[in-house]
Amino acid sequence: MYLKKIYRHGDRAPTVFYPTSTTDPFFWPNGLGQLTPRGQLQHIRLGQFLRERYSELLNSTYVASEVTIRSTDYERTLMSAYSNLVGLYPTSKDKLDSILSGLNENDTWPEVLPWQPIPVHTVPRSSDYLMGTGDCPRFNELLEELGKSEMVKNLTERFQGFFDQLEIWTGSKIDYFSDALAIADTVLVEDLYNLSPPWANSSVLAELRLILDLSYYDLFDSPEMNQIHVGNNTYALTLEYLNSTNGRTTQPIPLPRQYFVVS
Repeated sequence: MYLKKIYRHGDRAPTVFYPTSTTDPFFWPNGLGQLTPRGQLQHIRLGQFLRERYSELLNSTYVASEVTIRSTDYERTLMSAYSNLVGLYPTSKDKLDSILSGLNENDTWPEVLPWQPIPVHTVPRSSDYLMGTGDCPRFNELLEELGKSEMVKNLTERFQGFFDQLEIWTGSKIDYFSDALAIADTVLVEDLYNLSPPWANSSVLAELRLILDLSYYDLFDSPEMNQIHVGNNTYALTLEYLNSTNGRTTQPIPLPRQYFVVS
């Protein structure tokens, strides 16, 4: 049997701040975009779930020939992978359960955890064409064209009144649709941690979520952008399944016997 898991990183800090934010930057001690203690805990628990679900497939302790872990070159995805492995391969399940039962999701990382070091592989973002677009001139060109497209122009006009109000609330200048996306992400992260500004009521938050949802729809509405963004990963996945079936390896990363994770 061959198993591949692809998961996102856990909860993270905002990637930008806006001028009127009342959130103390020290609330995010590791800085912008970094995995939070809650995000670490989410992945420990996901690892526990995967351990229980695939207990008959995976050895109880790490076996190099059995597992390959690949991560994009972001600190939050690397930390998510390591956190997940704490839950997947605990040296003592009872001790881990005991620690987690008394751990608050906003606590700092426990000083002592039943954990064993397991390698996580990555490559620089600029050359990662498996899990991203790397430094792809064509993708950047398409992204620039998208920003100037009629579709994005119509979206900007649709939300212009809301954007004008958002500028007043946040003190940020919104010249492009992408400017609003960064603010929307920050405010929604603040809401997750009960740090919402007074103006961010339920209707405002719903509008911000809609803006983000529409942006993802537009980004992945282009067949060529899709091909560049996920084509290599889809091709690699197809090869992995074929290799697993035929018992051979024809790709740069050695094929694990059973379990391949992408973070």
